[in-house]
Amino acid sequence: MQRQRIDMAHIKATVLVAVAIEGYLKHPLKREGAGYATSCPIHNGNNKRAFRVSVDGRAWYCHGACKRGGNVLDLIAALEQCSIVQAAVLLSEKWGV
Repeated sequence: MQRQRIDMAHIKATVLVAVAIEGYLKHPLKREGAGYATSCPIHNGNNKRAFRVSVDGRAWYCHGACKRGGNVLDLIAALEQCSIVQAAVLLSEKWGV
């Protein structure tokens, strides 16, 4: 079986955080200041302003219990409790990138 090469830079440039997390959210993202906010899907927070996504949709940060952030690969790895490589495979398969 031949292994498929996954271009992580291409995934980060193509798949927006705001799109990748839609299925994980309790509350929708709402425009707030220079970006978007909602409750954190990683730690199931209730503060609808704690989880922030940048205005360009490529970065995120949890100001709640997680106190961490990153790009779309970091987010999916945290949500799925998997490695960055496994997160890249999941995003590649789901979004066809």
